[in-house]
Amino acid sequence: MLAENPSKLSRHSAALAWATVVAVLLLVPTGGEQPPAWPWLDLLRPFADKAVHFGLFAVLGWLLVRGEAQGRGRRTGHALRRLWIAAAALATSWGLLLEVAQAFVPYRSFEALDGLADLLGAAVGAWWAGRRSGSS
Repeated sequence: MLAENPSKLSRHSAALAWATVVAVLLLVPTGGEQPPAWPWLDLLRPFADKAVHFGLFAVLGWLLVRGEAQGRGRRTGHALRRLWIAAAALATSWGLLLEVAQAFVPYRSFEALDGLADLLGAAVGAWWAGRRSGSS
């Protein structure tokens, strides 16, 4: 019976585990800036940081939609769009909370563009999960 309709907690255990990994990665102090081995790499650093945020939150958005799809089955139309929006909003809220927390961590800081990368990643991940599940 449990395999047919797993509990909400078990359906979302992967998303909860990933959200914990994201929190650890974003809240551990980095130890300060290290000089780059190649100075031209310093130009790419801001973009790499945003790409990491995008990727972390794309995975979270994807896991949230997949976890919910396990318990509810196929969704279409408005129900699917509501699921995408809810998953992206939840993941983005987590990202913004972590950004605020970073303001209190040594060598970390709040960056609005990181929040934007979190939002875009979560939205793309949620959308992709819905598309790939054959729900649309």
